[in-house]
Amino acid sequence: MASAPSSLSCQAVRLHLNWDGTISLTGTLATVALIGYAKNSHKAMPPWSHFLETYMSNIVAHTALYEPRKEDRRALQEEFSWLESLTAIERATIAKDFSTRQETQLISGLKELLQRLHETGGYASSISVNWSGEFIRAFLRTTMAAEGWKSPSVAVYANEIISGGNGKMGRHFADDDRRIWTAGDKKRVLAETVKVQDQGVGGKNVYVGDSVTDLDCLLFVDIGICIRGESMDDG
Repeated sequence: MASAPSSLSCQAVRLHLNWDGTISLTGTLATVALIGYAKNSHKAMPPWSHFLETYMSNIVAHTALYEPRKEDRRALQEEFSWLESLTAIERATIAKDFSTRQETQLISGLKELLQRLHETGGYASSISVNWSGEFIRAFLRTTMAAEGWKSPSVAVYANEIISGGNGKMGRHFADDDRRIWTAGDKKRVLAETVKVQDQGVGGKNVYVGDSVTDLDCLLFVDIGICIRGESMDDG
């Protein structure tokens, strides 16, 4: 006797995915940055390692002063507060997971997952603190076209570098001068996306992430999935 289908399989799934380390196998911010280095090779600029070292020294100093310390945090709100306290550092520097340039590759099984989503009337989005949403869109679009994927396009929510050569990022949130920097920012984007997608439509919201910056999103949706190949020891 065939088993009854799960409640999830009977409903359209709205799948929300982190980018670096979830859709892509590795961090891609260094790749984005080095495109800028290549286009501005005539300019005198500090090496990429300078920004990584600055970020790490700022994190170490901030961690040493922050209370409660990691081993003393017991409540979710304490962890949320810790993540939000990193806003100033994220505004000024870059995230440590993007320290080295590697060939950008998509996670195994993504093609089949998106095709299944397409067949069942689902929706896919990616929410990222990455500097360039256009880089993510272009990479996905090129890969899908080259390999003949029959899947829905992935809506990408990430920061954008303003064209014109000044290197500044555009404002993501219309009501304040803020980009997507922290776990709270990602949840804010997710909540806005879910609100639009949920109007008059049933189904489940699923979020897949790989780090503590996904914590708010993982807890916000109907089903949160954390996939990670190493210890989640981010402070």
